[in-house]
Amino acid sequence: MPGIGGGPLFGSGSFLGSGSEYFPDPFLDIASTAMPVNPQDVLYWAEHICSKNGPFREALRRIVSYFLTDIEVVGEDVPLEEQDKFKAYLTDQLDYRSVLNVGLTNYAVYGNDFSFLHQPFRRYLRCPGCKGGEWPLSEVFTAQQFHFEWADYKFNATCPRCGYSGDWGQPIDRRGSEETDLKVCTRSPHEIDILYDLWTHDTSYIWRIPEDYRQDIRTGTLHHLERVPMEIVRAIKDAHYFKFAPQILYHMREPTFAGIRNRGWGIPKIMSCFPQAYYVQVLRRYNEAIALDYIIPLRVIMPDMRSGAADPMSGDPFMMNDMSGFSSACLRMLDQRRRDPCRWNVVPFPLKYQVHGGEGIALAPKDLLAQGEDDLLSAVGCPPEFYRMNLSAQTAPTMLRLFEALWSPLVHMANGYLKFLSRATCDIFHWQPMTAKLMRVTHADDIQRSAIIAQLFQARQVSGTTAIKALTGGSYQEEQRRIISEEQFIAAETEKMQEQMQQQQPQQAAQGGQQPGASGGQQAGAQGGPAGAAQGAGGAPAPNQPTTLEELAGKAQQMAEQLGRMSDGERKSELIQIRKSNPALAAMVQDFLRQSRERENTAGGAQMRQQMGKAAAYWQPRRPGPLQSFQRNGTYAK
Repeated sequence: MPGIGGGPLFGSGSFLGSGSEYFPDPFLDIASTAMPVNPQDVLYWAEHICSKNGPFREALRRIVSYFLTDIEVVGEDVPLEEQDKFKAYLTDQLDYRSVLNVGLTNYAVYGNDFSFLHQPFRRYLRCPGCKGGEWPLSEVFTAQQFHFEWADYKFNATCPRCGYSGDWGQPIDRRGSEETDLKVCTRSPHEIDILYDLWTHDTSYIWRIPEDYRQDIRTGTLHHLERVPMEIVRAIKDAHYFKFAPQILYHMREPTFAGIRNRGWGIPKIMSCFPQAYYVQVLRRYNEAIALDYIIPLRVIMPDMRSGAADPMSGDPFMMNDMSGFSSACLRMLDQRRRDPCRWNVVPFPLKYQVHGGEGIALAPKDLLAQGEDDLLSAVGCPPEFYRMNLSAQTAPTMLRLFEALWSPLVHMANGYLKFLSRATCDIFHWQPMTAKLMRVTHADDIQRSAIIAQLFQARQVSGTTAIKALTGGSYQEEQRRIISEEQFIAAETEKMQEQMQQQQPQQAAQGGQQPGASGGQQAGAQGGPAGAAQGAGGAPAPNQPTTLEELAGKAQQMAEQLGRMSDGERKSELIQIRKSNPALAAMVQDFLRQSRERENTAGGAQMRQQMGKAAAYWQPRRPGPLQSFQRNGTYAK
């Protein structure tokens, strides 16, 4: 057979001249004799290697877990509330992380995954005689009055109302309408046949129903009769396979070279590095043999020659003693030592102790095994440093970015899987079309880039969507909605506090005619430290002291100016004290401080001080209506 460049392919090599011989083909290795040649054998070999090789399986698990991030939901003209509801459903009810973990693990191991979304149902039987009696299958199956019998794949029973006995016909399956009813099911790739069209690459999927499941349906146990679709029952009855309808089964497959006739099947990554896996297994096998035979040495006790004897023959213990008695005495001595390690033993001649074997540590191919495992992990696309979790801080950012680019097909498959689940779920529950996808893996690996994006956002050179997504991976619209929600909460609490003050003002005037602001000024003046000075200068009111919202905003502005000149620790301490005495005032002070920091970042400290005098009008509201809420810009809106 001609090889590359026209030369022989097998059993050949370079011709070196007269009298030389061909070198053997290096591609004719031992691993090639065990390599599978058809898709079914490929699946079994991939499963076997991942089951036998713990480091390889753990590496695949860590790769899959690395990309399982949070999800974001996108839907055109879909309210954010509906998107949040759908995201919560995928996260809590459907548990998309576990679903993706199972699917992507199968994809990484087999190169294929076959999954579908199943909507459970509850099966009922209706009497064909009176056509009015309808009962759950579980009740008909267990109650003695129905005399239920599963024969010839038919539901035979006796109606307690009209007395009809015989076949009750097609059952009535009512699908569940609850959101908790859906579940994701996975089919074994060993049970799937693919109908593949070579011209269009279109595929159809057939389930080869296992024989044990066929026997369960033939027997007719209640657990199976309540759950099996009638289409599968008919296929089992006719001894056929089951063909999935289009768009029901989602197939994730590992792409391969165009020249490989895989007929719609994915080729697992382990097949491209099969020789490395074979080599590692050979080393493991011989390492096991060394551990069994060479680790524990053989210990021998024998009589030694007696030194200083006048006659050499008398110094030889083999000539002067009975060796059978010596062996018994030595074994008895060892047995007594195990029972009493402190026992003294006496022998009439010297003993010699020798150790044979035990060189397993020197023979074990630990270096070769470590190198083989590293080569296997690198060949499958998992850096050994990533598997061992010992990435250095200098190389981690670059390696992780390259790692993410290498495994981008895995993310693409996961997003396609989420799209399939989203479409099927929205169709079942009649929700507006929405799509979920994984958010980008985020790491603090490029601090300089994050700082540049933040500066560009402050200078209005990039949008808020771009900045938030690059820095946190979140949604700009979601963050803005949370900010507005927090501001509405602060405004509502402020308005509530003002109403309480207005209600308490007549009571205090009736009790002592106390002037508003007197007690607050005295209390503030009595306090020490910067906070006391700030409250004394600004006249901070007590929580039950009546005042207007304009006065409260003015006092908050004055206190924010004084707190802005303090250190961070002092400022936090004083804010805690203010919050204990007046939460509404503390909220306003924090807001003024936040505005001050924003102005300092954008226009500098001088411009911030110029604009601080105008900030008091920020909190001046209009007269509220019954269905209006306070906004940050100082207005009320429905």
